[in-house]
Amino acid sequence: MTSKLPSYTKSSEILPSYSSSLNYYGLSLIKTEFNTPYHFNNGSRNWKPVFLYMNSTQLIIYNLNVDKKLQHLLVCLYFELNSLNQFMNDANIQYKKQQILDDDEDLNDIFAGDAYGGGNSINLSSSEFGFGKLRSKMQKSKFQKSLSNLKNYYNDLKDNQFLFEPTSDIKQFQNFKKKNLIGSIFQSFSLTNLQIGEAPSLYKLINAIYKEEENININNSSLVKYKNTLRLRIEYKQILLQFWSFNSMINWYRTFTIGKDLSTPIELRNITKLKSIPCRNTSRNNALLNASANETFNHQHNAKGYNSDDSQSISSTEDYDHNSLFSRRPSTTSSIDSNENNISSNSITINGLRFDSKENVYSSIEKSYISNCIPDLNSFDKWIGKFLTVSNVDYFMREEEKKEDDILISYFMIQDLVNSFERKLSRLPLAYRNNNTRTFLVHSSGLVGIKQE
Repeated sequence: MTSKLPSYTKSSEILPSYSSSLNYYGLSLIKTEFNTPYHFNNGSRNWKPVFLYMNSTQLIIYNLNVDKKLQHLLVCLYFELNSLNQFMNDANIQYKKQQILDDDEDLNDIFAGDAYGGGNSINLSSSEFGFGKLRSKMQKSKFQKSLSNLKNYYNDLKDNQFLFEPTSDIKQFQNFKKKNLIGSIFQSFSLTNLQIGEAPSLYKLINAIYKEEENININNSSLVKYKNTLRLRIEYKQILLQFWSFNSMINWYRTFTIGKDLSTPIELRNITKLKSIPCRNTSRNNALLNASANETFNHQHNAKGYNSDDSQSISSTEDYDHNSLFSRRPSTTSSIDSNENNISSNSITINGLRFDSKENVYSSIEKSYISNCIPDLNSFDKWIGKFLTVSNVDYFMREEEKKEDDILISYFMIQDLVNSFERKLSRLPLAYRNNNTRTFLVHSSGLVGIKQE
């Protein structure tokens, strides 16, 4: 007996429209280190203020539609908060005091140089060394002059109107957008195969030296001179993103990590485990745990009326804020101008003006502890053998290559292809950005296309 198959009818169900599950907005400074895995950036290496918009699996970077004076002022504000120059100077002074020097001997700074020959180096002659110092003083003077105009822009900058502290609240983003502060698209990237980590800074190295940390495998020439900085290898570029506060940096790190996982096909997805406890069993990590637990113990006893001397205290307690990982309370803010009157833990003061900042929500111990949970990404870490994803890949291939499975983009050609595409990017409609993507393996001879299944 045969049964008649039911006739096909179209579904009347209306599919939901797409909406991104993860949106994040905020201001940042950007600097390009490598244009491709094979070519470092030999152009401008100045910090540039940009607006970041992360849309689930895509990062869109916008230029700011503001005058050059305000752009430079934004860089100066970040410099005021994040620069480690004073920290370097103090360390150099301490280092020099410990040396036995002849009257005619001139000791160069031990923490002054970068991976591309900028700044001062231990091997520089005295004349070059003096020029580096003069340039540093001129830059500082220029920054101070720019900060003197801060009052003229304060009404636009206060109350987190520029989203120094990032947000997922679309209303705050819309308020920012209504002011016509967002300019053209600077760059846009897919988050697939993103590599991300904290950019090791001089602060980390100097802390390790003073703590006599073993196995210090850091080349000081590649360390950044700013804190709160993430290094990203996103598509074919390596960039640095500097954030307003430690809180801003770790929230962007978490958001980038989630976005990277979302951008991977679900059948290949491997959810990243965000660490809450450092896995390295080192003397530094153990000291951080002991110090934080000891502070909590002291807080509990002080709250009950006990004298803090009754418990064993850590050495050099003045180096730590009275807060801990085990007792979540905001620490007292110390402002740039040392004006502590009516200042909450969510603000700082620069030149007598108050700005929203969550830099001091975390204590020094907590920052070190959390930082140890975030992987480092060094500028010199190898690319060879890693996967990267190129969006708008059609612009990087010839017509006859687009249907082929085996593709090689030679490292001789990729620099010119990137430059040509980025010139077209500003004229490319948003709907056509990141349309076609392809995964490549980084090989010594170039980018090798992975066969599409």
